[in-house]
Amino acid sequence: MNAVEELGRWNTPKTIDVLKHRLNNDTVYQVQEAAYHKLKQLGEDVQPPTRKKGDLIKGVTKILVRIKKSLPAGHSFEEFKEKLKKDEARRLRCLRRRKRRGL
Repeated sequence: MNAVEELGRWNTPKTIDVLKHRLNNDTVYQVQEAAYHKLKQLGEDVQPPTRKKGDLIKGVTKILVRIKKSLPAGHSFEEFKEKLKKDEARRLRCLRRRKRRGL
C-alpha cells in the first residue's frame, strides 16, 4: 500500500504502467483499490477493481467445515486449532506417500 501511495506521487508513464499492473494483477483487493484511486487522480481512464469471490486457497472452506463438524458443539478455539494441526499433518503424510509412489 505504501508503494502504491508513493508511486501515485509521480505522473510518469513508467509509474502509471506499474500502477495499472497492480490494479489488474495484485492479489490483495485493498492494493488494487489504492492503485485505482491513484490512477484516477492522475487522470487515467480505468475501471474499478472487482472483488474476487470464493476461496483464496482452493478447497479450504470444505476442509474447515469438515473439521468443525467433527468437533463437539461448543468446542473451544484451541480444540479447533489442534484438530486443524492434526489434519494438516495427515494431509502432508498423504502427499509424501503419493510423491514416493510417483502419483
